[in-house]
Amino acid sequence: MYYDNAILAIKQIETDVSIPMSSIRSDAPGFTSSGSAQPTFLVEVNAVIVSQIISISVPNKNGESNVNQIQVQFYDTNGEVVRKDNGEAWIVETIRGVTIVQQLVPQIPIGKFEIKIISTTDEKLPTNITLVVIGCVPEQYSSTTVVSASIGSSGTPSANITTVTSLSSTTLLTGTTPGCVLGQWEDWSKCSPECQYVRTRYRSRSVISGSCQEPTYETEQCLNIACEECTITRDKYREQLERDPPNDDFVGYLINSTTLLVTDISIKIDDKIDRNASIFIDNCTQLACKPNGITKEKVPCLDDCKYQSWSEWSECNASCAQTGVRIRSQNLIPTYLFNPLCARQIIETLPCVGDPCPCIEGFNCTCDVTDWCQWSSCSEKCGTGQQKRTRQFKTSGNENCTRINLYETRPCNTQCCPVDGKYTEWSNWSNCSKSCDSGVQQRNRSCTNPSPSCKGEPCKGNSYQTQVCNAHSCEPNCTDGKIYHECANDCDRTCDSLTCDNQCRRPDRCIQGCICPPPQVMAPNGQCVDRKECVCHLPADGTVLINGESNIRDPCTRYTCKDGCIIKENQNCTVCEWSQWGPFTDCSDTCNGTQSRFRTYSGQNCLDERTEEDRRTCSSNCTVVCTMTTQNGTIITYKVGEVIEETPCNKTICLETGILETQPNDGVNIDGQWTLWADWTPCSQTCKGTRHRSHLCASPEPQCAGQTCMPSSDSEVGYITDNSNRTVLQEIQYENCNEICTTTTMTTTPATTSVTTPHTNCDIQNGTETITVPPQYVITNPNNPCEICTCHDGKLECGTICSENEKTCLLKQNQDPNYRYTWIPPSPGQCCGMCNKTKIESTCRLEILPAERIKVNDGKCISITEVSRERCTGGCESGASNMLEIGNEVYKFGNSTCTCCSPSEVYTEIITMSCEAIGTPRYHVDAKYIHIKSCDCKACES
Repeated sequence: MYYDNAILAIKQIETDVSIPMSSIRSDAPGFTSSGSAQPTFLVEVNAVIVSQIISISVPNKNGESNVNQIQVQFYDTNGEVVRKDNGEAWIVETIRGVTIVQQLVPQIPIGKFEIKIISTTDEKLPTNITLVVIGCVPEQYSSTTVVSASIGSSGTPSANITTVTSLSSTTLLTGTTPGCVLGQWEDWSKCSPECQYVRTRYRSRSVISGSCQEPTYETEQCLNIACEECTITRDKYREQLERDPPNDDFVGYLINSTTLLVTDISIKIDDKIDRNASIFIDNCTQLACKPNGITKEKVPCLDDCKYQSWSEWSECNASCAQTGVRIRSQNLIPTYLFNPLCARQIIETLPCVGDPCPCIEGFNCTCDVTDWCQWSSCSEKCGTGQQKRTRQFKTSGNENCTRINLYETRPCNTQCCPVDGKYTEWSNWSNCSKSCDSGVQQRNRSCTNPSPSCKGEPCKGNSYQTQVCNAHSCEPNCTDGKIYHECANDCDRTCDSLTCDNQCRRPDRCIQGCICPPPQVMAPNGQCVDRKECVCHLPADGTVLINGESNIRDPCTRYTCKDGCIIKENQNCTVCEWSQWGPFTDCSDTCNGTQSRFRTYSGQNCLDERTEEDRRTCSSNCTVVCTMTTQNGTIITYKVGEVIEETPCNKTICLETGILETQPNDGVNIDGQWTLWADWTPCSQTCKGTRHRSHLCASPEPQCAGQTCMPSSDSEVGYITDNSNRTVLQEIQYENCNEICTTTTMTTTPATTSVTTPHTNCDIQNGTETITVPPQYVITNPNNPCEICTCHDGKLECGTICSENEKTCLLKQNQDPNYRYTWIPPSPGQCCGMCNKTKIESTCRLEILPAERIKVNDGKCISITEVSRERCTGGCESGASNMLEIGNEVYKFGNSTCTCCSPSEVYTEIITMSCEAIGTPRYHVDAKYIHIKSCDCKACES
């Protein structure tokens, strides 16, 4: 029954709007959220009438409501947050698919509670929200034993509301009535999910006969593990990833805990993530929220695969005059963690030809040769040299001898040579930054002539220089505290001409002018400041740092601004990188030989130094044919380039090396792709059931040497047969459903399932014809040619033949910022659309513009000095540039569009503007000039 005045009021917190209780009771249509995906409702309870709450639920009446998950926070009768023994707020959050809170309700009088809708079944706004609260009513308010209360105001009994056995908040009955017969206690249930503030388990027993007052249901507490949030702090980032966070504080992308796919939700420093949530860092690393906080997790990736050294090349496995291969291999170094991406063994093959056949009437006659001479010394100390050796025929008159190699080479000293870096020539001096009052010119050079490599020495000296220019005063006399000096164009006069690391070039001739009294220097706006007020500009890209600020440009170097100078600090880091490929060696044989080139993997503190070989076949100065011996012993010869046999996938051709080689035909190797997942099947039962979904490697199927589809490690994989008697790979995923079951206080109905076996056929109707589909068989849906159907456990399961849709295409966009993905819907008569991929040629970046005097109001206001300028440009260019504020007036430069490359960090410079107005002399006014420090792609305002 409903109890009047059990609930005093309900309102939605986000809108502060009260909700009529009659619209949200269980027999009403319910409340629909119009603006919030996760609305929160504050429910005030009449604690005089409701002495204890037993359960709170958002019922899903025959699927009318889409609410899928809720969270409840409790307050006592004084309005204070209810807390657990450890002081944490008492908040209960259900898992997906459960919208009732029962065992975890605090066993104290509740004054109010907040109930928040966490998620919906269709990811749309919550609809048809109704609320049922079941609680205890003291005996002085109810003479009956019915204590169920539902939100409402009519007080009229309703058959739709579940009632529970009396649980008076004032009297606890534990005696046994005569004639009461109770069954044995059932086994304890599993503990409730770990991510709960209070973990519990329960058991129950049934009344066999009589009227019993002893409890038939009891709970007990399991190990307390709080459901906590994790904050991604800078210290945690450094501790786990052993590097500083990037300048934009970007950490990574959130991983969907259900699909395990990387989402487009970006996580930054100081963001919070839920317990057990994970963040994608790179293909090998994730950050996860664990009970002890943020923890780095290694995930299987190819970078972790380590192998032993290559074995020696085997002997040629071919018969005489036949083609064969030489083989070498390297084995996986096992680790205690199994990595499914690592091949247990890598095998390389090299084509070869068997020894010449016995001499028959002058054909294939091999003449005797001497032993090989010793190998010569290596021609180079590093960077791949060569060794040579020779042999000779033992007899003269060798015209009938089969051609044999008398000369061999092999590579040696394949490690790369250290290359010291050298600077390019200086560029021309830039234009002077000021027309008077000591401007600055710059020139630069790069360490690319050549760049240092293979542990070579870096370039010595500075990559850029400055010098003072236009040092003469703008005014006839020195003003604003400046003093006259004979050498106003010397270094250390302005912020931009500080000596620092000797990058300022002293003048060949002094120029008289005004300077700031030492130790002060002149700022870009002409004012005298202390050196610590000077900003620093990184020479590589002009990034601005203020005094004390640091910037890490690469894992090994930190730049810090100190008193206007850049301090470069080398970090104790590890850098491993590949050198450039060296040149190919000479051909090892005048016919049917090989060439090799090498590169070295090394660097600072690199412990994994190794050399990689790239080998190719070569031949010269020989005329050969390919031979093949038939079963009856006949020797057949083929010309070079002749195709001996061809199939849809391969062709066998005679190479110029005298080898018969089978090669794949161009464009025939097609990798298999999974079709989209079919919908999840219904749960097998209403309490602790299972459900599954499947898809096929058929969009397209792998062809020729194309790769087959890769299933997940926790999936079931098997082959089924199509109507052409071909086998198709099928992947099936299973998951538990309806894991939290209602207790004995709620009515449950077991799901009705038909008994099937894996060998049960399925039927599908095609007009008036019934088609029988055998188990583990796949056919095209006769009613929809864009679907394929399989027979699984006697049930027909159909899904699309397409491997992509608009949603999966957009997911690619989120995971690959270097390309633009566009979904093209299917044309009429086609089943599948296409995800078009185009390269984004440039990315959002900061561009430094030439300094100039700033003009506004048709030139009526002009800056008295030239001002450095910046703008955002790139693949998501917005055209936005600097801003100027004079009093209450704001002037924007650049033509901003609705694209998304915009300023992300700015700083302010005070500049002096010379303005004029009608009837008044020209006057000076200070203005705020907004500089751009960095740019980022984001949604533009308005």
